[in-house]
Amino acid sequence: MRLDSPNDINQGILHKLGLVSDVGNNSVKKYVIKWADGTFRWIFSIRAGQPGYLAFQSVLSFRAHILKKLVILRGYLPKGSLLGFMVTELSVIPGGLLYLSVLKVKADDWDIFAGSPGIKRNLVVALLRNSVVVGYLKVRLYDSDIELNDRRSDYFIDEFEAYQFISSLGLTKTLIPNVALVGEGIVMSSLNGRQLCLHKDSVLIGGALKEILVKTAFKIRLGDYLNQKGITNRLDRIAVAQPKDRLFLKREVVGITDSLKKRISHLDYQSEIILGFSMIDFTIWNGFKIGGKMGLIDVEFCEKNVSLAYDLIHFIWQSKVMLGFENNAQQMRSLCEEVILPKIIEVFGISESEARMYLDFYLVQSTLRALELYVEQENLHKQGLLQIKLWLDLDNIWVCS
Repeated sequence: MRLDSPNDINQGILHKLGLVSDVGNNSVKKYVIKWADGTFRWIFSIRAGQPGYLAFQSVLSFRAHILKKLVILRGYLPKGSLLGFMVTELSVIPGGLLYLSVLKVKADDWDIFAGSPGIKRNLVVALLRNSVVVGYLKVRLYDSDIELNDRRSDYFIDEFEAYQFISSLGLTKTLIPNVALVGEGIVMSSLNGRQLCLHKDSVLIGGALKEILVKTAFKIRLGDYLNQKGITNRLDRIAVAQPKDRLFLKREVVGITDSLKKRISHLDYQSEIILGFSMIDFTIWNGFKIGGKMGLIDVEFCEKNVSLAYDLIHFIWQSKVMLGFENNAQQMRSLCEEVILPKIIEVFGISESEARMYLDFYLVQSTLRALELYVEQENLHKQGLLQIKLWLDLDNIWVCS
């Protein structure tokens, strides 16, 4: 079922989790913050001055600091002036997904992050016991038959299968949560650590990613890899797509795909490249330092057989572009030359020319993956629009001549 209006989406979120708007003996008061498009962002309680949405933030982050200040400020304002906080009464439906998840971990309360707007929207519920997070419920909002790409053998059926695969690798430098299937969703144990930081955790990140590569690496001809991933066909499909967000113009899609096709045409199809398992969306938001190990969550986009250094490049690149600030091509080219390329060479022990090829190849693949999402989204977020502007200048970012 396609959900269009904000009200439809919000009702779909409640329905998916097994919640109903209700005032009664079994209802609980929750605060609500919405996205700019009117859909739910957070549904939460405030406990001892601590807003529940902090369960989805690093407690040491600047954003978490500001969010806590908002709760304090709210207490000095007259009733009705809630700084965007709405109040609702909700009841948990017996037998519903949230009900079953609460039973699974013996929780007594919950807070919700309703996902970022878009067609690939996941709902995440923090499950609490005595005001402490003991696990998370995660479930897709969109219908399971909505898929953006061809289903190939290097994809996982769902996130549960991806976690099982990672567990099977026997990694010594990486931790993942314990995961169980509950209805349509998965319930995960909580990983307690701080967000990864490249400057502080460079050795940890490099060592963990190198171990993953060693466990899953093999070589393939570059031309065969392009066919295996369907990259050329996918670019052709995107080139003729009409974006659903009016701020994303058709001529921009054509310009970006032309740049990607031109870069691919200059690759040596007969050369051999190294592949390995990839998180695909490895960022500061889903990677943690836990003791001397790297913790990983949100592995729904994982793929087998992805070009070397993809995760390392993505971690550094996205740390720069997804903070909401505009970056130009010159700034990103400098990031590539001064930070990303040296780090690829250091971690994987390859030549500079090979590192440059893998970096450009990452840009081709990550841009294509994002384009496949963005052309289908009706309301692109700010970071998405900033990325589109950057992609239009890819010809000044490529690091291979």
